[in-house]
Amino acid sequence: MSYLIHVSMKPEEKSPESLAEKLRNIEITGIQADRQHLKRNMCTQFADYYEFIREYVVNAYDACATFCLIKVSEDKTALKVGIHDNGNGMNLERLKDFLTVFRSRKDNQMIKSVGRHGIGKLSVAALPGLTCFRAVTSTGTECYEFETDSLLEDHPITIKKNSLIPPQGTLFEITIKKDQSALELTQKLSDILFTYVRFLPITVRFYVNDETWPTETSGKSLPKAEWSYPPECYGRSYHIRLKDKPCEIVLGIGAGVHEIYQNRVLISSKYDLFSYGKKEDIRVPNLMIRVDSEAFELPFGRHCLCNEEVLVELAEEIRERIMPAYFDFLTAHFDFKTCADVSRILEKTDEFTIGLLKYRHLGYVWSHYPVFRTVGAGRLSMAELDEKVREINTVYIESENSEGMDLSQFDAPVLLLEQPAGAITFLESLYAEFIINLNDEDTVFEMPSNNNIELSKEQKRFESFLGFNPRVLDLEKLTGNTDNRETDNLSFRRPSDINFSDYAGICEEAKTANRDLSDIIWKVNYLVEKDGITPCTRKKFMYRNNTITLNLHHTEIKEFVQMATINPSLAAHWAIAMCLADNKILPHISEEAREDLLIIDAITRLGHYQVPDPGKDESGDFDREFMDFVKNCINRSPGQY
Repeated sequence: MSYLIHVSMKPEEKSPESLAEKLRNIEITGIQADRQHLKRNMCTQFADYYEFIREYVVNAYDACATFCLIKVSEDKTALKVGIHDNGNGMNLERLKDFLTVFRSRKDNQMIKSVGRHGIGKLSVAALPGLTCFRAVTSTGTECYEFETDSLLEDHPITIKKNSLIPPQGTLFEITIKKDQSALELTQKLSDILFTYVRFLPITVRFYVNDETWPTETSGKSLPKAEWSYPPECYGRSYHIRLKDKPCEIVLGIGAGVHEIYQNRVLISSKYDLFSYGKKEDIRVPNLMIRVDSEAFELPFGRHCLCNEEVLVELAEEIRERIMPAYFDFLTAHFDFKTCADVSRILEKTDEFTIGLLKYRHLGYVWSHYPVFRTVGAGRLSMAELDEKVREINTVYIESENSEGMDLSQFDAPVLLLEQPAGAITFLESLYAEFIINLNDEDTVFEMPSNNNIELSKEQKRFESFLGFNPRVLDLEKLTGNTDNRETDNLSFRRPSDINFSDYAGICEEAKTANRDLSDIIWKVNYLVEKDGITPCTRKKFMYRNNTITLNLHHTEIKEFVQMATINPSLAAHWAIAMCLADNKILPHISEEAREDLLIIDAITRLGHYQVPDPGKDESGDFDREFMDFVKNCINRSPGQY
């Protein structure tokens, strides 16, 4: 191990000889540290004072113990915790090692030890009110004991050799000032041990206020647990290499806890082992993960990882390789004809699936799991729903008060309100432009196509003239960016009594805003209320998915259709003007730009020199009234269009 040492020296002491002398002294005496301050800092590494019990049970296991007996007793002023194991015990050399911080020896290579740093024994020093710490240890051939009032102070500790040699094992007795009952303290210690060492193959038993030490078959036993998840959690174990060390990963469906272990002792449950390293916050409900590996490097208190970067590789492996295999295993057990009886696991799996879809919604095995409940059509998978939405551009969400509503007439999937947790929110974020929520009071939509009501010839003709298409104009000329506006040849034939130099005042914003208006799709159709049947007469148009649909049920739109039989350009222009008067259409465009866009639209319609969509009606002569209308618009006062 190398150290970078900074030695403060006066200028006159910076000679090579002086520096060499100081380095020789350091080599002889070593680097001196504030031992008490260092030990106190180590104690702060333990998240809970009472986690000392974990350290001593783990040490017993590392010493090959098969049982560990814990006795808690009390008097009026003190609590005493005794910890007795049948491990190998310590000879004099091992006992000195125990009393030396940063020194830890493990004799049995057959047991994968948990302790590494040699400071776990110091955890008891963190206990508030510690008044006595005593130990008796026997190897079966020799026995030693010591007693001290503090492990933090630098008081000498005397080790005594006992002539009476008990069976091999070690007894620790810890006395603290009383601030609770013996029963309360026992429960705390039991809870901590169940959390951390319930998978460790060692028997732990508790005794409260017993006069003598009972045997390993009496007392209250710490509940043990199987490493694999129980059958009802559909547990599955996988093995990989992590940083070139073995790593076991167990997945299951249940409480959604992610746990990191080392040699079956819990290290931490604070990490999300599915999404670690991802920028987006991905929570997969009900996913249980247990990971055990010696690839994890631990700090003194063993409450987190020193090498957290290893979790990036681990989480990637779980997401991309292990999770698809586990999901395939999980859903292979489901028969939807009989699975309704297993409602709990089915509900958890549905929620679990929604979480996975938030990670990747297409191209994975969970994309084909039927998770979305629909009206009258059973369930749809993400892949099936996505295909239908892309084909029809619509998906409905059932109304809460849908009694008596005939939903069979809808031409797109109708999702039930009752979905797995998070499903509706997820779909709304994915298909914001296509979702029609029948719960919204203001919901209207186009009449379903299966109503077999076709548009009339007049309605289709009116629709053919809708849309904003200024491609035939040179907007540079209209915005006054040329000095030759009078003589330049515009791209369409202009009437002799229109002076195009008057158009130079069209605002610069309109030049760019016209692209947004040009992208809007215009159509006509009958709008209906959310029951899919009742004609909607309260809305003139609907703006959804960058499409404006004029409502043929509305009186004003009917008048536009009638006007279109005489002057389709004027009718279409007035329809566009009506829609642009609503600031919800292209809300980023100013009032001045809206007015100028309408002037541009009017100019493009003079003499039908606009460029219509294929199939639009091109018939009709130049309309003098419409030209006069355009001239009046040009001469308008600001805000008087």
